[in-house]
Amino acid sequence: LESPTLLPALLLLAVGALPPVWMPGAAEKDRFKVHFTEGEKLYSQGEYGAAIWHFRQADRLLVTPEVIYDLAKCHEKLGDVPFATFYYRLYLKRSPTASDALDVAERVGTALSNAEANGRGFLERDVPGGENLVVAGAKYPEGPVALFLPPGDYEVFGKFGDGVKKVVAQLRTGKTT
Repeated sequence: LESPTLLPALLLLAVGALPPVWMPGAAEKDRFKVHFTEGEKLYSQGEYGAAIWHFRQADRLLVTPEVIYDLAKCHEKLGDVPFATFYYRLYLKRSPTASDALDVAERVGTALSNAEANGRGFLERDVPGGENLVVAGAKYPEGPVALFLPPGDYEVFGKFGDGVKKVVAQLRTGKTT
């Protein structure tokens, strides 16, 4: 490894072994723009549920922090604090240096503090490819799942291409699981 010619060869070999990264093409970008624009229009009209559908479609086509932020705002407008919290947390992961990151982190912190004050923890689960999800009696046609629940063990069931799967989540007060 001390040979100056061996290191570049090893780097090329390692890079060549990486799987190809999927990049959206022009058609996906066009469909993204249609869904994103429609989501913004519906949001401005107060049609938050329909806007959520379009923003989710846009996010499947092209991952951006802006779409996730808009999903959080829609859920916040609907009073759905668990999903607003989930999407704001995801926004911070996608854009940790955003100019509004401290404001968003404060919203998340307030939601989590309120849940803790009410003896609840935060269960969030992104379930790619999962359908017919069930957690604590709540049913979701697809992921993600976001709930404030009392402490305890919760079974998360979901249907996947290779069958039904179950995961047990341990939820503690003041913790995100």
